[in-house]
Amino acid sequence: MYKLEIDKESLTLPYELSLTNFKMDKDPGTNNPASYESFVQLFSKDGATDHHIYMNNPLKFDGLTFYQASYFEVGPEQYGSVLSVNLDPGRPVKYFGSLLLVLGSMWHFLIRRKNYLDFQH
Repeated sequence: MYKLEIDKESLTLPYELSLTNFKMDKDPGTNNPASYESFVQLFSKDGATDHHIYMNNPLKFDGLTFYQASYFEVGPEQYGSVLSVNLDPGRPVKYFGSLLLVLGSMWHFLIRRKNYLDFQH
């Protein structure tokens, strides 16, 4: 019998993130958010750096990926940002597997084409 358990783990990071600005665009004529993005400052041992996090543009730092996940209202026309943090140590393996799939498909196409051309002559 096998048991799989997933548990949350709390980590203390050796750097800090500070939200410097939050921008939300709304659909024209409505109050519905169309997009939102965070401007953050990252304080690490190398100093402070500015980053812009929005959809399809996460912050990748120190093996972690910070995605813009949501927002919350803290006052009238003032918002806070919710970032999702992802640790994916298997990412290179997935990319290598994708590369092998593409190369294998090309190889298969070339072999089939060669066999087809040999059959025609």
